[in-house]
Amino acid sequence: MNHIEEYLNNPTDIALARHLAQTLEDNASLAYYLILTQTYSHELLLSLLESIMKIPDEKITTRRAAIFVANVKRHVPRS
Repeated sequence: MNHIEEYLNNPTDIALARHLAQTLEDNASLAYYLILTQTYSHELLLSLLESIMKIPDEKITTRRAAIFVANVKRHVPRS
């Protein structure tokens, strides 16, 4: 897994970023998921993750990570 400067970041953001990367099988994008956790509400990210993971495998034509990111980008970042 990619190295994250833990002393520079919120531990909750780091934990969620790792959860997203592992669940979406996209550990190479861990740093990007950390950015998402700092930009969007954790509730939104977890809700979107849950909905993406409910999609049956046979309906997935691309990577779940790509679907997740596309859905996140449709929402307004927290201020």
